[in-house]
Amino acid sequence: MEKEEQSINNISHIFDAITEIIEEEGLPAVTFSSVAKKCFLHRTSVAYYFEGKENMLSQYFRYMQDQYDYKIPHLYPGCDPVELFCKFIDNRIEMAMSDLPWLRAKYKYLLEANPDDTVLQAFTVHVWETQFSQIRPFIDAGIICDRRFKEGMALWYSFGASLRFQALFGKQRLFQEYIIKEGAEKLKRTFLKDGLYPDPGTADPQQAAPAGPPACD
Repeated sequence: MEKEEQSINNISHIFDAITEIIEEEGLPAVTFSSVAKKCFLHRTSVAYYFEGKENMLSQYFRYMQDQYDYKIPHLYPGCDPVELFCKFIDNRIEMAMSDLPWLRAKYKYLLEANPDDTVLQAFTVHVWETQFSQIRPFIDAGIICDRRFKEGMALWYSFGASLRFQALFGKQRLFQEYIIKEGAEKLKRTFLKDGLYPDPGTADPQQAAPAGPPACD
């Protein structure tokens, strides 16, 4: 048990070191040697935990994303699932707009990696599984339109990708507030079953008429 705890502590220090290197010098500066120097370990001690640099980066980004995802709203007993879902979408959009060095590094890593790389494939599968697990409780709650689910997921990914490209290339985020608001509202209207979208001008969310997506059967 003591050895296991030591391994966990070492890996945690390694990930902290990677974060510092990315913030100070950028993703290309992350190597076994630079990480070892930053966390005062021997290079072989760092390499011991990973099959290679790509594996180290994949595990690092997976760890950081999992930590980041703790911030998302979750369903709880007695809550209004529609209200929580709307907060969930707002949260996802805001996170996509976040200007964090490690997030920009993750986008760069995904953009430049070899599509046939098994490490990248495993990382991509993990991302998909995580994101679906986040939305699954709302599906189980019966508020998601089955007919429009695929369209909603496509919108989610395409909208998120556009925001990430802006973050990656450092472009000025024109009409940021408009983009966040209109993009989030489009996603809510697409995912939610008819009559559930909480129109701000309607006192009763159940009476709100959807705007945009085709009717749900």
